[in-house]
Amino acid sequence: KLLRFRRFRSRGLYFATEADFTDIYFEEQDSEAVDLDYHVHIVQSSGWTEKNIEEYMSLLYAKDMDLSKPLWRFHILNDLANGRHVLLAQINHTLGDGISMVRVLFGLVDD
Repeated sequence: KLLRFRRFRSRGLYFATEADFTDIYFEEQDSEAVDLDYHVHIVQSSGWTEKNIEEYMSLLYAKDMDLSKPLWRFHILNDLANGRHVLLAQINHTLGDGISMVRVLFGLVDD
């Protein structure tokens, strides 16, 4: 469902401007061109505690995303120590602000 949203199947193109700013434009790709193996990562996280999750998140956000791909990734953590599961969404702010992303996420689970 996520690929219904144009921004999630578009990659950013960045251009330096004369004013030391960067303009960003989006180049839409076909849904089939989006590499879901890259964008959806199932993490071996059996038995992880909250501390393990925090360390994992720190590593994720310390790395830059691949600018040649759409700027989002999901990380699925299963079978944590407390018996729960976690979905971490790593979405670059150029795809939308907090409210628009909440709408997208509700659109994913609303059926």
